Amino acid sequence: MTTLNDIGEHDQVMQDLDAGRFSQYVPNHERPVLSMLIKLVLEYGNNVSVFDGEEYVLKRSTSFTAIRAELGGTGEDQLVILNTLGEQIGWFFLIYDNGSEGEPMVVISDLQANPFCEAIYNQLDSKY
Repeated sequence: MTTLNDIGEHDQVMQDLDAGRFSQYVPNHERPVLSMLIKLVLEYGNNVSVFDGEEYVLKRSTSFTAIRAELGGTGEDQLVILNTLGEQIGWFFLIYDNGSEGEPMVVISDLQANPFCEAIYNQLDSKY
């Protein structure tokens, strides 16, 4: 299981930041939270779809890199999480640069109230 203190995870996040692997519209201070959110969701074998408020720009992906690359095309995204059977098990609503300077968790504006999403959010919140 991924922990927020894994040295490898920190290195990956720093490489992501250095390589500019996010849309230019995703603020630098929100990127570590978003990277870890994606990693935690995927570690359970889930698929992720990215809805940008108008359309699904990515459907049922298990690729960390592909998901990350689709974030920030608009000012907001919804990460829709599907299990291996294709059933929706949760979602996270993201709003970029929404007063998150100094408080990067603000990028997660809302989430589905269920044990899965809440556990991920609480793990992120304890770190960021």
